[in-house]
Amino acid sequence: MPRKIKYIIFIFLLLTLSCSRLTDGSRFGKIEPLSGLMIERLDNNRFPLESHDITIESGVTTARYTFLSLDCLCNSSALLVCRDAALWTVTVNGKEMTPSRNLHLLDDGDGCYVISGLVEDGENVIELRGSGKVSPIFITGEFDLSPVDDGGWCVVPAKAPELGILASQGMSFYSGEVSYRQEYEVPEKIGKRILRIPDWKGTSSVVWVNGEKVAELTKKSFKKDIGPFLKPGLNEVDVCITGVDGDFGLLKVFTLE
Repeated sequence: MPRKIKYIIFIFLLLTLSCSRLTDGSRFGKIEPLSGLMIERLDNNRFPLESHDITIESGVTTARYTFLSLDCLCNSSALLVCRDAALWTVTVNGKEMTPSRNLHLLDDGDGCYVISGLVEDGENVIELRGSGKVSPIFITGEFDLSPVDDGGWCVVPAKAPELGILASQGMSFYSGEVSYRQEYEVPEKIGKRILRIPDWKGTSSVVWVNGEKVAELTKKSFKKDIGPFLKPGLNEVDVCITGVDGDFGLLKVFTLE
């Protein structure tokens, strides 16, 4: 090949590389997010309660549970969930409860009791009386948990989650999914576009682009060309992370280049 042609090819490659660097990896220009990262938890929080006051008299077992609350469960859809509900009479702050029909979270034998409107600020008391084997119960709903001085927890109003581990954001017992969503305005010419997720923690994670699943994450860092899934105009990228016991979350903002 003549030296002059080699020189022209070299200059062309050099200009292409420079253009790519100037446009953050794409010769079609940089893509900017339209807004801040939108974070949403897709499941209710759970707060396990353990009884420290169990008595047995004349074959009847009474288990007493207490928890603290601060202005959050009165108007929410909070539920008390109890296993083997048929074996127990359940009272919340002295009021006898009836489980909701056809509503189960654990199995067909559990009981789900709507406690909205019964929870008071300060200490609340739940009692189970019956013949069953006492097992932990839990409260589920839209709330956070704040630690108190004696090592327990206080149920408080829910806040929007942020980047980082959920356990440090009032969701120590949260198990389920959290969506991390970003909207982008994509130019007419799309080309190769690299989605980078530098760090996350959880049991699984799925990437969705415009409602279409494009990847299931197995490694703690991720890089993929999602150009074929984008369209000119408004696009939505969603990273959905699943975990248990609140020890998970997106640790750094993902980017689209």
